[in-house]
Amino acid sequence: MPLVACERLTYFYPGARLPALQDVELAVNPGEFLLVLGGSGSGKSTLLRFLAGLAPAFSGGRVRGRVLFKGRDMAEIKRRELVRRIGFVFQDPDRSLLFRDLEAEVAFGLENAGFPPAEIRRRVAETISALGLSEYRDVPLNELSGGLRQKVALAAALALRPELLLLDEPTAELDPVAAVDFLHVLKDLNADFGLTVVLAEQRADRCLPLADRVVVLEEGRIAWEGPPRALARWAWPQHAWLLPPVPRLFASLNAPAAPLTVKEGRRVLRLLPGLGQAPPLLSGERREGAGPRQQAKPAGRGAGRAGRPAAVLERVQVVYPSGVEALREVDLNLAGGELVCVLGENGAGKSTLLRVLAGLTLPTRGRALVLGQDTRRAKAGVLARGVGYLAQDTTAYLVAETVAEEVASTLENLGRPDATRVAAELALFHLEEVAGRNPRDLSLGQRKAVALAATLVRDPELILLDEPTRGLSADRREELGRVLREYVRAGRAVVAATHDVEFAAQWADRVIFLFGGRVAADGPPAAAFSSSPFYAPQIQQLLGDLFPEAIEPGRAHEILSRLVAGGA
Repeated sequence: MPLVACERLTYFYPGARLPALQDVELAVNPGEFLLVLGGSGSGKSTLLRFLAGLAPAFSGGRVRGRVLFKGRDMAEIKRRELVRRIGFVFQDPDRSLLFRDLEAEVAFGLENAGFPPAEIRRRVAETISALGLSEYRDVPLNELSGGLRQKVALAAALALRPELLLLDEPTAELDPVAAVDFLHVLKDLNADFGLTVVLAEQRADRCLPLADRVVVLEEGRIAWEGPPRALARWAWPQHAWLLPPVPRLFASLNAPAAPLTVKEGRRVLRLLPGLGQAPPLLSGERREGAGPRQQAKPAGRGAGRAGRPAAVLERVQVVYPSGVEALREVDLNLAGGELVCVLGENGAGKSTLLRVLAGLTLPTRGRALVLGQDTRRAKAGVLARGVGYLAQDTTAYLVAETVAEEVASTLENLGRPDATRVAAELALFHLEEVAGRNPRDLSLGQRKAVALAATLVRDPELILLDEPTRGLSADRREELGRVLREYVRAGRAVVAATHDVEFAAQWADRVIFLFGGRVAADGPPAAAFSSSPFYAPQIQQLLGDLFPEAIEPGRAHEILSRLVAGGA
């Protein structure tokens, strides 16, 4: 018997014209590790909420079909029983953590479920120890890194010893090292304790090798399901964006196998003809017109600002009232016409750096010049006209009743209403279909797109984006990259703080690594990533010793296809 199953499940959110889920037939077996992939708004989060019994109980709407838990209709199971048997870890740990104290947080679900005090103490101690959190017992949760807070959220779910664990993009806000650590914990729980895991993710490179089975959702339907190694054969080329860089590269080369990991990829490399005869100078070649950084200049944006200083930081230090030193002696020059990605571990100072550049956080020491003005003396309204800043949490930005009004309000607040420009921005981010909907009712990826459109519609000179790819599917991330390249070609400066190393590898002109509030590396992507191997993109891990410039699938395909053609 499946642990949980959907039978012809169709669901409409309240007031929605199109279903979020359509005729979903899905069975999850005990002990299985199921990976759910799909584009933004494809229905992944909605599916998980049905598997948890949260929908439609907490969302309303119209439902056809049913969900069964161990053969019982979930609609007939009491909520208290479901909470004990099904754990749910959300994307943003801060939205699920209620306490400042680690033990209180882990104990909360057990207390609500009515466990006796002695049992609660034992389970809390065991769970905290098993997840390696014991040393943080006395540390307030708001002072932990994002990775540790997500582990705390996982501990709170596991303390109830659920039979089914559901996770909705749990690594979206984690740096690459923390994300890998978190996923390894999940795999160990699945392999060693038989815990059934259903994981919805946007970035398959981290989790595809861990899964027993993959389900791909498309417009609320199951478009494909099967073993991870069969995904490349189905996805290439129409759904190539679903594939992580390594299997995408080998699928594009018609290789005899589509490896899932860098280790497997190195084995398959030896099977490609001509690789052993690779001329040493090939790795340094740069063909004119190749790659995302060589796109033609777009129409419709102003030009002539490339090379102009956009911001200068001089020995900037930021110390928060709590005593935390977020930035230490940071010197930085940013010019128009470049896309800069800032990477680093959770708590490295990336968000603080953007806030300093936006004039929202003033340096404790040092000086910040933004668009030629010292942020200590500049009026906030003046800076705001030239700086477009988007923070991580887009919820606070969405205040209008419709998507179209949200984007239009940016120009109206500046006294420059422009319906044509608003329509163009909605089309650019694929928001025409939802223009009349309340933005707060959209998926995370769609809400991110609305916030991006509202930020960029006024064409700021300095664009500051904090985790802009969070919640976006791979196809939407590629489209965002193209949009940002247009602004860069028009002479704007774009600075994106991100954990998405693959995005940075493909689109950035320059990569800056922050560690402990200091700049640890600053330079072209290939050089910056080579100095921080734990943050290197998959293609550089695969080919870096042979072709240092090959850090993303497009460039790697270009090099390897020429070698294969010459060696065949």
